[in-house]
Amino acid sequence: MGNSGKRIFVLDTGHSRMDLFADPAAAACTHAWDREFPRAGWTDVRRALRLVSSCRWDLAVVNMREFCFFRRNAGGLDGIWRFMRGAWKHPREIGELLVFARLVKSGVPIALVNRSDRGGVWDGSDWFFRNCHACFIRELHPDPRWSLLDLSGTNLWARRLGGSGALGPRDWNKLRPISLGLPDPESFPSPAPKEFDVLYGHGRDFRDKPLRDRLVAELQDACRRLGLNLKLVDRVSKAEWIRLMAASRLVFSPPGVGWDCWRHYEAMMAGAIPLMTYPTILRHQPPVEGVEGFYFAPEPGGLERGLTLAWSQRNRFQEISSAGRDLVLRHHTFPKLRGYVIGETFAAFSRPN
Repeated sequence: MGNSGKRIFVLDTGHSRMDLFADPAAAACTHAWDREFPRAGWTDVRRALRLVSSCRWDLAVVNMREFCFFRRNAGGLDGIWRFMRGAWKHPREIGELLVFARLVKSGVPIALVNRSDRGGVWDGSDWFFRNCHACFIRELHPDPRWSLLDLSGTNLWARRLGGSGALGPRDWNKLRPISLGLPDPESFPSPAPKEFDVLYGHGRDFRDKPLRDRLVAELQDACRRLGLNLKLVDRVSKAEWIRLMAASRLVFSPPGVGWDCWRHYEAMMAGAIPLMTYPTILRHQPPVEGVEGFYFAPEPGGLERGLTLAWSQRNRFQEISSAGRDLVLRHHTFPKLRGYVIGETFAAFSRPN
């Protein structure tokens, strides 16, 4: 299901970009708080409220809100001070709540989305979560109830005023996984002749991540023992990165802050095969081992075992890379992910409480 012909209001709280509904294919039928009211002063807040009230919306998509007036383990005076400061200097922080309240009052289906590296429902989004119909989290815990851990505060003021730690149970059945996906699959060429056995583009932050530092040292040793042609690159242009992936058989794709990574989907779309750590999250339409990708255990020695197993199936690499590309096109492009959000939210909205 796509978003063609549907009127969608996107409430982007500004803490992480609502990129899934920001590309040109979606912008034509959406009204976005962040795009149309960028200054978000009180004049823009009033305009946004009039817009929400004047239209009949098919769907509201709300970004996860991190900011919370009444924080855990902070007194009520701290929350009052933050509220007054927001009213004077940052009307957007209050405007987001007013716009959301108007959307709830209108009875529109609401999707809450967190596609950031930090999974879960943040304490500033407790009220959002209670009033949404479906909640999509990229780094979703395998036991979804643990994704609500940030909402377990004990601040009495917050409980009374609907902030973090508000009283009452949360419906964890609203939680659903979502992937990063790809915004521009058309920029990837058809599969190319292979120049490299294994590719890894570590970027400039390579030395700031101890796990990656250790894994890349292991990768170099394993490739030497197996006689594989390893290509290590620093930060390169997007076009060059795509070319290198298309020219590689395997793309080493370790985790960053979160497990899910653009590199997983870029590799599959370029006609390469991602070599990933075993997942730590509940995923949306994931690549299956030996069908669309390969996995390895992150402890010492696990990478060499995983790479050896993957290389033993090199006669199937063309079949696996074709299946990976097909998986991305079926489930992990931005239009497909938007359709997933829209379809799941409508289905949840139509079910009786």
